[in-house]
Amino acid sequence: MKTNDIAKEDFKFFKEAGDPGFSPERNKAVVEATIKKHEANIARKNKDYVKQIEERSDVVASYLKSRWAQEGNPIDTYITRELMAQLRGQKRLETIRTLASGKKIITFDEIN
Repeated sequence: MKTNDIAKEDFKFFKEAGDPGFSPERNKAVVEATIKKHEANIARKNKDYVKQIEERSDVVASYLKSRWAQEGNPIDTYITRELMAQLRGQKRLETIRTLASGKKIITFDEIN
């Protein structure tokens, strides 16, 4: 590294000889290992996300097919109780946020 590659205000932190015990090879190995772990983590998260999307789309497709066939099964038979509770909670939060924004006055019955 050349001194002209460093900003003048940062030059006071630059050591020409480097820190004692610093190994460029070890530093490079650590950086490469970190990048490899990061890329593996991103791939794992992406795989989990795609799996969740596939599950949700299967549920929606199954529900819509049954509705089109006029079977009339309620949505509760297609999704878990936890997901249904989460969806109801999101709906209530949206209603509360609307109230908090002052755009609309709602009654207690509308929250439930």
